[in-house]
Order: sequence, then structure tokens, then C-alpha cells
Amino acid sequence: MSRTSIDASLLASNVPSSKIQGTATNDAAASGYVGEYIASTIVNGNAFGSTVWGDSTSLSLPAGDWDVTASYNAESNGAGGWSNAELGISPNSGNTSSGLTDGLNWHYESWNSGTRGNPGLCVANYRVSLSTTTTIYMKMRMTYTTGTPRITGGNIRARRTR
Repeated sequence: MSRTSIDASLLASNVPSSKIQGTATNDAAASGYVGEYIASTIVNGNAFGSTVWGDSTSLSLPAGDWDVTASYNAESNGAGGWSNAELGISPNSGNTSSGLTDGLNWHYESWNSGTRGNPGLCVANYRVSLSTTTTIYMKMRMTYTTGTPRITGGNIRARRTR
């Protein structure tokens, strides 16, 4: 079986540039192009009240298909009875877990001991397909009885896939 090479310039000249938008180097893809990257970072701060869902930060994503990833690190900060930490990606704001699905856009860690060191949670490459500009929230919830866990860093980021 023989292999045929394709002249890249011939191929490129026959494909409309509007169909291949993006970047071919290490710079950032422009807004509206495949590969566009948007991120929002959270700074150190206290967790929300125990068992309360809260919006840590958000992204305003234009129409298109996006892979969205969120992650954060926390520390007990003297919290007692700390037994659960959760992270989600959702278009629903406020104290709600509506639309969160375990293993898809929601990750949690629970433990039996009354104290916990420094959990880190991540929801990776959750596909968001939008027909209009939509705000996507990085949601967190922790369960504890005394004190307040501290968020030591995290972010939500999105890359346009088409």
C-alpha cells in the first residue's frame, strides 16, 4: 500500500477560512474563533455558610460550544465537623444545585472524620452548548458545624470548541 502526500497549500486554499478559525501558533485565539479562551480566578476567601450553595465566580460565554473546567483548593481553617466539599458548573445562580449531575458537572468529596486537611476539587471539560450569551457559574458548597473553611485558590475557564 502506498502513501500519498497532500500539498498543504492546496488543501488550505480549498477550505474556506471561515470554517477553520483559530490560531496556528502559541498566541490566544481571537474572540469568536475556535480555541478562544476565557477564565475567571477566585482569590482567597471564606466558604459560604454550611450546606449553602454559592457562586464563587462566573463567566459570560457567547453562543457556541465550550469545554468548561472549574477547580479549587480549600483548607479547614479551624472548621470543625467538616465532612463535605462540593464543586459544580451551572447556568443557575444562587443557593441551588439544580442541573448538577454527579460525574458530569458536579464533583464532591466526603469523609467520615470531623476534620479534614486541604481538599482540592475539579470538574473537567464539561460541554456547554449555547445559542445565546449565557453566564456560567462556578458553584461551591461545604458542610461543616463550626468555624469556616477557607478557599485558597481556584478558577473557572472555558475554551471554545466550535
